[in-house]
Amino acid sequence: VTLDILQWPGNGNVDNGESEILAPFDDYNNNNLYEPLLGETPHIKGDVASFSMASNGHSHALPFNDNAFMPNPNEIEMSLMHYVFLDHLSKAIANTVFTDYRINSKESLTWNDVYCGFYEDFDIGTNTDDFIGSDSTRNLIFGYNGDDFDQASSSSYGFGDYIVTGK
Repeated sequence: VTLDILQWPGNGNVDNGESEILAPFDDYNNNNLYEPLLGETPHIKGDVASFSMASNGHSHALPFNDNAFMPNPNEIEMSLMHYVFLDHLSKAIANTVFTDYRINSKESLTWNDVYCGFYEDFDIGTNTDDFIGSDSTRNLIFGYNGDDFDQASSSSYGFGDYIVTGK
């Protein structure tokens, strides 16, 4: 078992206010305990992935803590996993970065009608002709080039007239 697998933050310290399960893992015996010495492994999506976590209990992660707008420290945990499929048969999938967000409120209050905003700066070739769209029915956002020819600039070689289709 490698050190990376041993140090995966599968379980949190509930005595310290953390959730029982922090990072996703394959729980082969279904006991909610990350046990890498029993063969359990991190649950990584795609071919390459990056996982990160933040909590409002740590001032460097979410410094704003006004009780009128934010709950008490350690009441919100957020994790995200970015992942890609490198050699997928679909060019569209092979050129997509997927992101899964998990936001966990440990407050005793029930939250209704919660909205979250996420900033994304897609730079598709030259960044001066990029657009952004969304599809709320599929919980996704996407970036796309605004014209049929992506010119070069001082910050990018551009894609020229190379168009990636969904096939």
